[in-house]
Amino acid sequence: MDIWKPVIWKMLLVLLVTLLLLPSVGNICAEEVPQDTWEKAFNKWDGTRENWSVPQNSLNGVDFPAEYRDLRVIAVAHRQGSESIKVILGNDIAVTAARAKQTAPWPDGTLLVKVVWKHRQLPSEEGSIAPAQLWFIGSMRKHSQKHKDTLGWEFAMWEGGDLIPYGSDEHVVQECVGCHAPLIETDFVFTVPAILP
Repeated sequence: MDIWKPVIWKMLLVLLVTLLLLPSVGNICAEEVPQDTWEKAFNKWDGTRENWSVPQNSLNGVDFPAEYRDLRVIAVAHRQGSESIKVILGNDIAVTAARAKQTAPWPDGTLLVKVVWKHRQLPSEEGSIAPAQLWFIGSMRKHSQKHKDTLGWEFAMWEGGDLIPYGSDEHVVQECVGCHAPLIETDFVFTVPAILP
């Protein structure tokens, strides 16, 4: 039975990411959708990869984490006040640390990427929400010595569907530091990794 556990978890993660990334997927739960209709919707979303180019560096000189689409899910969240849905992705170092519950502190080399959408109500199911337009993508990369002045983390953020660097100048990172500084016990990270039994 243990041999199937990794396969089952991978299938569950694929389903979770699909639910987050395809706004039209709510209709699948409400009514049966032919396979070719679902494939067309997925291909339309996936087809944007071919025309996509890496956004410019953040104003504090951080490279956009171009590999973010291939990172793995660490957590999901919904924030009612801002009416947003977010998925927090991590590189292998982050995922290993989260699974081992070794995130206080997170290890050097950790990359966390937060993808945030505004949410919208699904007309097909009362009370259900799904991602709408992309709001922003933020990244945090841990290097405790190199980034001593910014809590041991390299922070950056890009806004909107065009992923324009956030802020007005290179000192924008101090905004990030100000928000994250109170979170000493969680190594300055808001994310609570999802429990995967």
